[in-house]
Amino acid sequence: MRNHDYENVPRTLALTTGFWTLAVAAGTRAQVFSRLPDGALMALAILAAAFAVSAVTLDVRVRSWFEQRGALSLRLAMLGIAGLMVATGTGLASAHPAGLGAAPWAPILLLGVPMTAALLVAAVRAALREKAGAGRAPESASSLLLGRR
Repeated sequence: MRNHDYENVPRTLALTTGFWTLAVAAGTRAQVFSRLPDGALMALAILAAAFAVSAVTLDVRVRSWFEQRGALSLRLAMLGIAGLMVATGTGLASAHPAGLGAAPWAPILLLGVPMTAALLVAAVRAALREKAGAGRAPESASSLLLGRR
């Protein structure tokens, strides 16, 4: 019998990312984020990043799906999103100097940063898993940094 547990992961990720993208785009267009204090917007960005990282680390199916993609592809995706954020921020900053809630910064903080953080965690986990080998459990990042085995 075939295991269908992992078939829905890409669809679920696409659907939830799509809804979040639409919500951020609608909020930016309606200037909702520009009315928030910068501290509240940063708190929302931190919450979104924490949620994205938690989804990648705590959900077994999502974590496994990302690990199957391999560390290199995850790093390339992360660099692509980070590059897009930098290009958007530098290109639009002079046109919209109104603060963090303005057009280029809200999507970067609420969409780009959480996605980049989640991909970073997934890439590190995949790299640790590849380094450890398929037969052993992945080493912790602290043990790799400290040189312990």
